[in-house]
Amino acid sequence: MNTEIGSLSIPPASLYSFEVICATLWVLVVNEVIVPATGTCFANGAELTELQRIGIGRFLMIFAMAIAALLEMKRLKSVQEGKPLSIVWQLPQYIVIAGAECFAIITQLEFFHGQAPNSMKSMLTAAALLTTALGNYLSSAIITLVAGVTTDVRCLNIWQRNKENSRRCLKTLPIPPALLRSKLWRSHLLRRRLPYPATAGFAASPSPFLRHLSTTPTPTPVTSLASSLASALATLSTTPPPVTSPDAYFFLHFSDVRPTNALLTEALSLSPPSTSRAAADLFRFLVRRRSLHPSDCALAVVVHHLARRRDFPAVRALIQEFPSALGPATLDAYLLHLASAGRPTDAVKVFDELPEQLRTREALTSLVSSLSTEGFPSHAERAVKKVANEIFPDDNICTLMVSGYANAGKLDHALRLIGETHRGGFQPGLDVYNAVLDCVCRLCRKKDPLRMPVEAEKFLVDMEASGIPRDAGTFRVLITNLCKIRKTEDAMNLFRRMGEWGCSPDADTYLVLIRSLYQAARISEGDEMMTWMRSAGFGDKLDRKAYYGFIKVLCGIERVEHAVKVFRMMKGYGHAPGVKSYSLLIKKLARHNLGDRANALFREAVARGVTVMPGVYKIDKRYVKAKKEKKVKKRLTLPEKMRLKSKRLYKLRMSFVKKPKRRMLRA
Repeated sequence: MNTEIGSLSIPPASLYSFEVICATLWVLVVNEVIVPATGTCFANGAELTELQRIGIGRFLMIFAMAIAALLEMKRLKSVQEGKPLSIVWQLPQYIVIAGAECFAIITQLEFFHGQAPNSMKSMLTAAALLTTALGNYLSSAIITLVAGVTTDVRCLNIWQRNKENSRRCLKTLPIPPALLRSKLWRSHLLRRRLPYPATAGFAASPSPFLRHLSTTPTPTPVTSLASSLASALATLSTTPPPVTSPDAYFFLHFSDVRPTNALLTEALSLSPPSTSRAAADLFRFLVRRRSLHPSDCALAVVVHHLARRRDFPAVRALIQEFPSALGPATLDAYLLHLASAGRPTDAVKVFDELPEQLRTREALTSLVSSLSTEGFPSHAERAVKKVANEIFPDDNICTLMVSGYANAGKLDHALRLIGETHRGGFQPGLDVYNAVLDCVCRLCRKKDPLRMPVEAEKFLVDMEASGIPRDAGTFRVLITNLCKIRKTEDAMNLFRRMGEWGCSPDADTYLVLIRSLYQAARISEGDEMMTWMRSAGFGDKLDRKAYYGFIKVLCGIERVEHAVKVFRMMKGYGHAPGVKSYSLLIKKLARHNLGDRANALFREAVARGVTVMPGVYKIDKRYVKAKKEKKVKKRLTLPEKMRLKSKRLYKLRMSFVKKPKRRMLRA
């Protein structure tokens, strides 16, 4: 080739310096132009991942080798024509290969650094660079192999200077691009088998060989990575916050994370409510830089976390920033938290501002359910009447509003709404009447508990007159309210009469009766009711929460021995006791002067990994055995002995004196 450019002579070996300059420029172009451009091109604002950048670099390498092969063909043809090409023609392939190195090699170093355990990052980064040396050895082996299998003598030294113009050896030039394509597919298959740091919600899991060499413990699944994200959220929420911005902080520590909805949910569940703004920044980072799709489920998790802190401006800003992700789950969480925060007007305003495609019957049902559940049925009724021409209320919406009035204790409004429902052509269901019956019972419990059976019977008669039969929910309401006014025997009689109406008790009825029997100190009947509950097929409802309720009731009536029995029963059925169960029993055993058993229970909790805080408990005086003091006879003095002797003699003399009889006096 012609190595002269004007009056300058360019040595061929100096072209490598041009590649270094091009790689430096490529780094600036990629970081300042290409990566931000991908964030604006994709709909979710995500950027290229590491594996995508490595793939782009591999294809650029193939393209560069193809350019080199075509240029070599052109060069040999020009030599035969006597018109050598200029060395400037080699610069385009160096520009392309510099871009390939920027995409593939630099990102590969970052990829290896992120995959490695903390104690092996330097070694594995060096191993990544070792692949370059192995590639050089592989290229030498390819040259030797080609030279060995080629029969043409002119092809023995294809890359040597004295044979650089051999045309017969042109057939071997497509070999490097073909090998590079095979390397690309081999790397793709290897990376498919390589566990990515957060694929499907799991942290990076090194190979058994690397795990054997590493001094750090093996990374755990999603919980380990979620804990790291939760710690980062807590760090960003401290006062004062870190100097770096949240986006830069997340990119520095979690640039190799492949996020999922499960990982985001776990991380936010481990984070305190004070990390609300940092959670919003994390969601933006995962969407824009780590290719998390802003779906309805993912946004609902973040909205729920923000609303726990009552940070509704941040929720509103996040919904405005990602309007395409707003769906039923996000809307349910937003409306429910607004209603629970005592902002029914804001909840109605959010519904009014919804776009046309989201103002559906399901959204209106969600609004009515949220407002009625949190005690704002009047706001729900006004919202329904406002959009009645657009969305006509159905049975479900009417049931929710009546139940909301009944739960709020507004019996007159509930009965009024039932009448309007009848006039509108709807027949309220059993759930509506059961809610109103519960309202009647609660009002009677507040004013006059003795009148509750009478008033409940009147309402049941009205139900039968309207053609509404009793069901298991009706009996559950009656039994629950009877147990709350300590009429356990009446509740048991009603329980036995359920079969006459063709009803079978449900799990909630059994649980209420068991607690009431234990509260009334009818221990054996409570155990028998628990056996009946399992026989009826509701054994799965006897979970850890139910057992803790039984233990709490038994400890409240000072039946600690039976509480320990129920505790053992809970463990026997495979329910692991929690902190509350252990703490309650340890406290009660210590107060009952059973310190040895309390210490044994504490050691059991520590062995099971339950974090029970040790404490000092005061023993109840009723359970302290009083020590019997031995009476020591006092040694009397001589005057005391004479005084006692005189008393005995006086009593002896008086015993012989005849006492006069008392006569009855006549009036």
